[in-house]
Amino acid sequence: MKIGIIIPEVGGLSALALEFKKWYVRMVSLGYTPYILTGRSRETFTHTTVMPDLFHENSYNYSLISQLFELTDNHADELDAFVEQATRIQQMVAEWINNHDVAIIIIEQFFSVPVNIPVSYALYNFFEKNNCKKIVKHHDMFKCDHVATIIPSVFMQEVFKRCFPINMPQTYHVSTNRIIKQYLQKSCGIDSVIIPYIIEPDVAIRAPDIGDLALSHDFYMRQSDNVFVHFNDLMPSSSMELVIGLLNHIHDDRFKIVVIGRKHKAYDTYISEINERVIAHGLQQRCLILLEDDVLSKSRYGIDDVFYLAKGVVSVDMASGFGQPLHMAIQHKCGLLVCTESQLDWFELAEVGIDAIHVSNEFNHGDVMCINQSLWDHVPNRAEANYNCIQSTYSGTFLRHALNTFLNHVQTG
Repeated sequence: MKIGIIIPEVGGLSALALEFKKWYVRMVSLGYTPYILTGRSRETFTHTTVMPDLFHENSYNYSLISQLFELTDNHADELDAFVEQATRIQQMVAEWINNHDVAIIIIEQFFSVPVNIPVSYALYNFFEKNNCKKIVKHHDMFKCDHVATIIPSVFMQEVFKRCFPINMPQTYHVSTNRIIKQYLQKSCGIDSVIIPYIIEPDVAIRAPDIGDLALSHDFYMRQSDNVFVHFNDLMPSSSMELVIGLLNHIHDDRFKIVVIGRKHKAYDTYISEINERVIAHGLQQRCLILLEDDVLSKSRYGIDDVFYLAKGVVSVDMASGFGQPLHMAIQHKCGLLVCTESQLDWFELAEVGIDAIHVSNEFNHGDVMCINQSLWDHVPNRAEANYNCIQSTYSGTFLRHALNTFLNHVQTG
């Protein structure tokens, strides 16, 4: 059976792209034929069509977002341009669906958060006219309760209320955790099935034949260092200031942080600004930003190389954020997770099998003391960490069974 998947991007290290690949592998193993419509592709999958408008980093979307909070219904030209953009996308999506004759359509994230509103509205209008079976997958959630107070245009308010999330016949919702499920149920009256992100302990992680690793002229990863990995969306609202502050408060040259960062076109100068602050604080030997594209190219080093020498992960995102830092840390058998308690809840990782240091979102004095003590006293040996609970609860076998049950239900429902 053919399944259509509409997704902002495939390939790369975003949480959405990483989890999509796990779904793709299991769907193919179950005998389904996925057809992919995406805005950006950085990995080769069979039957993939790229429509750049589906990726949020395009000129029209930047223009819309920049004026969204000032738009009123009197801005007829701007609203007409929005409808025209959505209509054009709707026509292309309709052509793609008709050409491939897919039986079920999976929508990733477009009905969860308003990152690319023209696409969400285009899909809404298509599904309103075409009553087909569709699965809406929610990696995040957007609460529309107060949209009227931040967006003046009544028309745009209605777009938000209809799209985030949609509530139509023959629509099946998937939540990646119970927090999203509870929100959809209580606030939107929508039932959903939880299929959490998985860890794949059955996939062998390459053990690089390396000793010390020189990642730059100044930055070295050594076996004796306490190097942590931090995933970061490199924009002004990110947590880089907290990371720099944490390094400043832990006065030990062995404590280092490798930032795996995603660059955004709208904030081209931000990376250089952060690097200047790192140098100004004298931290260039303890803090290094590796861009996602450079890590993916593996020209000098890959993500496995970095994780092989890392002792753990630092993550202060409230939700999924960039990458899957906690899952990657567990899969690569890092000894320590530094994260908020709410993040473990968000990721459905009640039992992680390794030490988790719960911190606040501010890296306050107590957090620094806790991290400091754990670094030198309680980092467990890799070989002693217990991963049995992960293998049984969050495995690829679990995902294959969950998808088989759910897709059969959608097909026959």
